[in-house]
Amino acid sequence: MSPHGKEEQKENKVQLSVVQEEERILECEHRYRIGDSFITNCKTCGLYFPRDSDKPALRPKDKAFECHFFISDLLKEAYTRSLNIRSIQMPPQYAEHRHHLIDWLAAIVDKVNLQKQTLHRAVHIMDLFISMKFNLPTKDDVTMIISQEQYKLCAITCLFIAAKSFEIEEIIPKSCDLVKMMNETSGEEIISDITNTFQLIPDCERQVLNTLDWNFESEPTFNSIIENFLAMGILLEQDRSISVVTSKLEPLNENTLILVEKYVNLYSVLALQESSLVGKNPYLLACGIIASARQAAGILNFKTPDRVWPPELVQLTGLQFVHFEAYYGMLMKLYQTKFIQQLPSLVQQSQENQNQEAGSKQSSKKRAINKENEITTKSDGGQDSKSSKQRARNQPRLANSSTQPINGGFRQLRSQRQQQTTDEGFAQ
Repeated sequence: MSPHGKEEQKENKVQLSVVQEEERILECEHRYRIGDSFITNCKTCGLYFPRDSDKPALRPKDKAFECHFFISDLLKEAYTRSLNIRSIQMPPQYAEHRHHLIDWLAAIVDKVNLQKQTLHRAVHIMDLFISMKFNLPTKDDVTMIISQEQYKLCAITCLFIAAKSFEIEEIIPKSCDLVKMMNETSGEEIISDITNTFQLIPDCERQVLNTLDWNFESEPTFNSIIENFLAMGILLEQDRSISVVTSKLEPLNENTLILVEKYVNLYSVLALQESSLVGKNPYLLACGIIASARQAAGILNFKTPDRVWPPELVQLTGLQFVHFEAYYGMLMKLYQTKFIQQLPSLVQQSQENQNQEAGSKQSSKKRAINKENEITTKSDGGQDSKSSKQRARNQPRLANSSTQPINGGFRQLRSQRQQQTTDEGFAQ
């Protein structure tokens, strides 16, 4: 094959890979659509088609779903239920430990391969239960759950309840296994008698469900709403990403979709752990997370570059940016507090560590040099003593000879100077 033929074959492979990537994330060749005057979706893959546009939203194909109903009805129901959420008043002691409890639950969820929505529902159940149990009239058994040593038992029980709602039966962990995980992940023995744990979590589960009146799924979590939006696509054909190298607007690709989804997960974690966002409208919070993720990933709509929330997303969500602007501001402030403002201190700490390493290397070099000087001094002193002995043998002895004391005095003075230099090097 000629060199030109190899080059053409290579170019064809590159073009084919680009086309396959575009088809994997951009194209929708299905014929049938379903929707109303508000939202239209592909009936086969569920992609969102903005009004007056033949180009669908952008989304990885692994989130495809068959759509046999009007998405607008689903979102309207989620918005209505979000308006009627129960108020949550957290005890101060629980608010202090809530962040660590969520991190601990997330580690268990990863260990047993549970879904992300299971974690969010478990945290919601835990917040509701502790809020309602704390505000009930004082009883003898209140401290059994509200006390600090029982927080993890309450958290693991709420995770057990959520897993029964969202996971298949083969994945749901057993109560005794959950208790073992409590002791393993906590680094301490919370439950000492494992043999009596078969009834421990079911008893706590019964107490949680009775307190909530078995009503723990009527309110949506912001994660469930975000998953609906991600499945339909939150990036548009008119969107462009700002290049970090050239600061120019570039077309979206697969890496952009991955980056936006990572920012969505990051802001979701921040919102889940933030106590001030507990009990807030989950629909507005979900829109705020999507807007924050688009902003952090450098996504701009070239038709409306001055808007954080383009008209196509207004049509999809039914909300203007002003409706959730307060949540957007809180999330951006959280991101800056957790990450941006900590960068200078981290850089300063790294510089201090580098300076300490450089100082230790310099002091070690000085010690090595001083050691070499001491060895040289000893060898010089030995040669001087040998020559003086030879001279003493050849010359008659003097009663008041000062040769030996003078040589010893110089050696002592030299060693003192070397010791002083060494001490100054350590001080530096």
